[in-house]
Amino acid sequence: MADAKIAAPAINACAKSGEWEAALCLLRSTTKSDQLLYRAAITACGKGLRWDLSLALLAESGPHVDVFTYGAAISACERGFEWQRAVALVRKMMSDHLRLDCVHYNAVILALDRTFQWELAVAWCLSALADRSADEGTLLGALGALATAGQWERSLQLMALPVPDHLKWPSVEAYGKTLMAAYRSEHVEVWQACVQMLTEMPQRLLHPGPSELACAARICGRGCKWLEALTLQRAASSVAGHSPRAEVGGRETEGAYTYAYEAASSSIPALVTGMLLPT
Repeated sequence: MADAKIAAPAINACAKSGEWEAALCLLRSTTKSDQLLYRAAITACGKGLRWDLSLALLAESGPHVDVFTYGAAISACERGFEWQRAVALVRKMMSDHLRLDCVHYNAVILALDRTFQWELAVAWCLSALADRSADEGTLLGALGALATAGQWERSLQLMALPVPDHLKWPSVEAYGKTLMAAYRSEHVEVWQACVQMLTEMPQRLLHPGPSELACAARICGRGCKWLEALTLQRAASSVAGHSPRAEVGGRETEGAYTYAYEAASSSIPALVTGMLLPT
């Protein structure tokens, strides 16, 4: 049997790499396992997509589970797309009067995003704000869930919520997710809201990157607003050339070119044939 002090570094190493089988063997070989060892083993099982073993270890770890071990178990459920179990763990923490922080809220919101439960994701985000436990990741997680579902109007409402002063909100990432929600909504007239968002950003001292501009170009192109689409596409290409995200922006501006070209061709094909293709 190994001493816990000797086994701890090895189990932590297994947790970082997701070697859940080795982590379990080491845990079983220790003379006396504590919360730290169980937490590391739970993390390893979670990264290995064995949420079931993570929950079994959580139940086995003792009657006084700390918030960090709960966090590892919630993350394991998130990785395994087990949103019901993630929510149940958070509710158990509440019933045990344990203090939730942004790590717990963010993990459960991500689990809800990955399983298309945008209504619950927003509800838990609002709970985190009311509990003063939200960070920017909490808000972005809820916006991500709304973006997945194409709920652009609710995304705008979430961006307009009052938040604690220490949070930089809304951010460029928030606008990007809201633009993606608009793109996925497939509403033709959403281009107007898109242009309004880009107009607001400089007023907040925010500068859209190539991803945001390219997404907006696609939205305008789909709405047959070819001039706006072309202008935004060219701006995206310009920004991409000076951005650390140039490779990503380059791929996205190619798609924006396509939308701008199709919009222009459908509007005045005799004038625009060949004018929008990149040189």
